[in-house]
Amino acid sequence: MLIRVWEFICAMLCYLVVNGLTAQAKFPPGMILTGGRRSVSLRRELARIVPKSMFTLQQFETLLPLACAWASEQELAILRTGVPLTEAEMADARRVGVARPERVRLLGVPEIPMPEHPTLAFAAKASSLITPFTVGLTLQYGIFIHASCWSQRRLVAHELAHTMQYERLGGFEPFLRQYLGECLSIGYPEAPMEQEAIRIEGEVCG
Repeated sequence: MLIRVWEFICAMLCYLVVNGLTAQAKFPPGMILTGGRRSVSLRRELARIVPKSMFTLQQFETLLPLACAWASEQELAILRTGVPLTEAEMADARRVGVARPERVRLLGVPEIPMPEHPTLAFAAKASSLITPFTVGLTLQYGIFIHASCWSQRRLVAHELAHTMQYERLGGFEPFLRQYLGECLSIGYPEAPMEQEAIRIEGEVCG
């Protein structure tokens, strides 16, 4: 309960910063990248509290290549130092629909990394997607897993669902364009791609 209250406070502070300090860069909950696994009820509460963005198409097109470049760099880092899926995780990946599960690498980290670029960092904080409480982040075949949640089957299955979506759409640019576009127009976690990952996680893990 204390963690939920603290996340709520952080989300409200982010919202106040966004609306108090800038009128041109408002970001929806769940905007930058994927895999911010928290309780569904909490994420829906944050989505209710923080209104959907009035982000312009021009702002979106400016941010998208920055997000793609950062995601690609992080994927390469994970592929260099991460570990392959276990046999059980490989089986789950195939159930999820990942075409090339042998390429996936998991990297345990004490905290999900924040982009260094100030625009991306601001967006990640303001959206509450990457926070000290985020436990998973999928960057195509590279997946960050918070060390405290290592080997949690449901979390890995959820992130593998996003890997499958990357494959289906054809890489970073088409994935992020659709995922972020849905978050902008519909909101997180109600965005269809996020809902699909939640549904697949449930189907695979029961």
